[in-house]
Amino acid sequence: MAVLFLCCAPQSFAQLGVLTTYESEGKAPAKNANYLKARKSAVWRALRSAVNKALGDLLGEDASARKGPQVKTILSSPTKYVKSYRFLEAVDDDLEEETRVRLEVILWTDALNKTLNTAGLVSSTVNPKAVVVLILERSFTARATGRFWDYVPMSEISLAQNLMGGGIHVIRRDRVANTVTEDRVRTAARGDVTAAVDIGLKAGAGIVIVGNAASTRQKGSATGPVNVQANLSVKVVSVLDSKVIAAKSDFASARAVDPVNGELQAFEIVGEKIGDFLETTIKRYWQPVNKKASPAKPGEAPKTSPKPSKPSAPISKKPGLMEDL
Repeated sequence: MAVLFLCCAPQSFAQLGVLTTYESEGKAPAKNANYLKARKSAVWRALRSAVNKALGDLLGEDASARKGPQVKTILSSPTKYVKSYRFLEAVDDDLEEETRVRLEVILWTDALNKTLNTAGLVSSTVNPKAVVVLILERSFTARATGRFWDYVPMSEISLAQNLMGGGIHVIRRDRVANTVTEDRVRTAARGDVTAAVDIGLKAGAGIVIVGNAASTRQKGSATGPVNVQANLSVKVVSVLDSKVIAAKSDFASARAVDPVNGELQAFEIVGEKIGDFLETTIKRYWQPVNKKASPAKPGEAPKTSPKPSKPSAPISKKPGLMEDL
């Protein structure tokens, strides 16, 4: 029996931007004690296993899509999506006459997602005009108790309501709570595009907005009204394109006798500010590419496409349920 620890990096044909690390295993029989050939086969199977895990994350619960011919084609050439890998363990077992390997594999997951999108697998599982909003919030007026899914952050309510007021469909968070773990949300909020795409697939949303919010009490008199500042930072991820299409950070202040009311007001203000920006950005992203204007005849003004009118729906300032599809 032999144990080796090595590093290898196969050539990738789809070197895009987003990388994700997976741990996987593979084994192969060593016919005629040919452990070198068995090692190569075991590595290939471990790489295939890593790609299969990534497909599970990207396709979510859609079992039928994971059994389709396009997925089989992807799994037949796993090295196409591998940036690099290294051995965590390699064992030549003389008793079992087989080789076993355990690898740490780094994949080009956005390239994998684009391949699925081209095959129509991703777009068939999501509504491109649906949005899910998930914000991790730290409040100075409330101690962090319970799980993320046990309460609805004030900043998340404010941002979602402002988007809904602009005519954007926002999926209720309770539709996501049973399929997405809190750790997945935290990973996405730190900027992991693959985690955000996974959330969107499981929620059926084409756009995922994730971020962090925090409130602080400003220095001042120990009695009387208090000044509260709320900070909100978000990223907007396209599930179909597997990329960040917008990012925005802002803050707002409010003054109130009750610190909780001041905090709520501050989050409402910053939610409206960022909500207006995101509404414009998302709708612009959804717009089809405009055709070039027709050339004008002599003496006529150039013909241009009319600008889309902005929905006139009012923005609600009261807490309420998110609109479902």
